[in-house]
Amino acid sequence: MKNQTKQNIIILIIILIIIVPIIINETKSINDNIINKNIEKIISIVNQNIDDKSIDEVIEYQINQGLKKGNEVIDLKIVGKGTVFVDPNRSITIILEYKDKCAVKYSFAEQAIIGDGKCPIYKLIKGAKMEIVNSGDGLYDVGGNKYLYRGFSVDNYLEYDDKLWRIMEIGKEGIKLVSDGSISTVSLETTNFIEGGAYPLLLKHYNQLNQDYIKTSNWKKTELPIRLLSIEEVTMATLQKCQVEEIIKCPVSYLGNTSTWLMDDGLNNNGWYLYNDGNIYFDKVSNEKNIRAVILLNEEVKIIDGFGSSDDPYQIMKTIQSE
Repeated sequence: MKNQTKQNIIILIIILIIIVPIIINETKSINDNIINKNIEKIISIVNQNIDDKSIDEVIEYQINQGLKKGNEVIDLKIVGKGTVFVDPNRSITIILEYKDKCAVKYSFAEQAIIGDGKCPIYKLIKGAKMEIVNSGDGLYDVGGNKYLYRGFSVDNYLEYDDKLWRIMEIGKEGIKLVSDGSISTVSLETTNFIEGGAYPLLLKHYNQLNQDYIKTSNWKKTELPIRLLSIEEVTMATLQKCQVEEIIKCPVSYLGNTSTWLMDDGLNNNGWYLYNDGNIYFDKVSNEKNIRAVILLNEEVKIIDGFGSSDDPYQIMKTIQSE
């Protein structure tokens, strides 16, 4: 009797080993089919929705208990969660999460890429499709419609007035930029930024820029059209907290590619200086060193081209129109 029971258990285990993978594969195949059918239906519905419309900028649809565009319900039968983007050339990108699967259908690909796990989060920000991250290098949603780039390897390049800049922050007030490299060298002369040698040089640089889309920003109750980086901006760009000792030790971020004077008030004829190692040191204000410019593009600016890389930086309205 015991031997018979053993044999039955062994047979049952063998059956399970054979059948369970089959069931899993069939379930996977069913889910993949549902996803592919949904994607085909989404493409068809979206094409009908945009058929007689001119498209000047990226359009965003949401997938959540149906397909929606803003408050408009397009189709309630679409399952899963995700986002659909339609470019001005009418190409369609779909990010669809269904159960434990993530599908991404790029406009240039015939088939969707389907894998296990959560989908990347994309948002339409200032006219551009941007990926939002929760860890590592990239763009962070810090709440209140405010987004910050953090880390070292980030695609946050933007071309403005034929010059290369890095996006630091995107928010209600606009797009905050810092020049990718040094615009000049100067001695601060004093620990007060407004009264020192850097601000007049920055104003000269500002007067040479296209000012159509630049707005002033507030610094200690003073409206400035252009300024230096601040300690806070440097520390916010890092992935880990900076350690405040005799110097401010920070992990290197994308801001560390070029050293620069900072605009925070110094002490005893010393000003704050960001070095390429990511750390912030006191340095004599009499020393002639790099400065990088910070400007704020107004809230009306839209990104209409580019991928944010150094080879293909984001482009805004004026840049494209002037070509």
